[in-house]
Amino acid sequence: MTNTLSSNAPGIYQHELKIPAEWSKLSEIHHIEDGITIGCMNGQTENDLTLNVTASASICISIMLEGRFDAKFDGGSYLNVRSGMAVAMSGTQNTNLGGTITFYAGNPFRLVDIRLRPDILHQLIGQQQLDLKGRMVNDSSLIQNNAFMGGWPASNILLKIANDILSCRLTDPNAKRLYLRAKALEVLSNVIEEIISKQYIDLPVPADRQRLLLAQTIIQQSHGKDCYIQALCRKVGLNEKKLQAGFKAFFGQSVHHYITQIRMEAAMKMLVDGMPIIEVADAVGYSSLSHFSKTFRIQIGMSPSQWTKRN
Repeated sequence: MTNTLSSNAPGIYQHELKIPAEWSKLSEIHHIEDGITIGCMNGQTENDLTLNVTASASICISIMLEGRFDAKFDGGSYLNVRSGMAVAMSGTQNTNLGGTITFYAGNPFRLVDIRLRPDILHQLIGQQQLDLKGRMVNDSSLIQNNAFMGGWPASNILLKIANDILSCRLTDPNAKRLYLRAKALEVLSNVIEEIISKQYIDLPVPADRQRLLLAQTIIQQSHGKDCYIQALCRKVGLNEKKLQAGFKAFFGQSVHHYITQIRMEAAMKMLVDGMPIIEVADAVGYSSLSHFSKTFRIQIGMSPSQWTKRN
């Protein structure tokens, strides 16, 4: 069984798509106003989904809270999107570029996708496109087609906004529309601050990139527990200066900030799964419950117990 749904695939894609019922059931599109939409995907499926799509001129920002998908323009390379990543895409009115997206099943899938038409972006910031060239860590753009697509590690701010959107419980239509509009603009402002306003990325040399990716994997697999700088340096074969500077350039944030982010992501999931707070704190590397609770509140905007109740 398939349902027809206005495109909720992450990215600059247009028209209606026929997708299986199991995927349409976890998808919801909020038409905030003419030219601004928010797509939400929240749930779990049993079967992967591959879509052949056509690009549009919209500016799109996706935040992947949980799950994974791969996307590419025709003739381009795949962008591998995983939990904790943000993705930005933009095209032009003059391109009729196709693309492919594959969503992967088997695990919880939580995604927020915000789209703004170029004329709306112009009203907001005085230009019809975001300057994405050279700004993103993982870049799968087709510059010759003026089609840009890339990703980077989402900041805690973006992750929190995305979670706020998925957790919105407002029932009054006007109240909900105003709330979601404010969240969409908050995402846009943070992307401009984090990505667009920065100088062009000066990436580490290729050999160091592999070591930095290994450091990232070690942090992810350990949930950030026992990830001390000197230990990471020894494991990946980089001195502290190269690790710190390279991590900042490659992933857009410090090693310490990333470790905290991974810890909080793991903690949020453990709390939702019903693990006691004191055990969660220990599992993500906090010997002090008060330190864990304070950090959680600063990063997520609420206490661990409040998070558990809301989710």
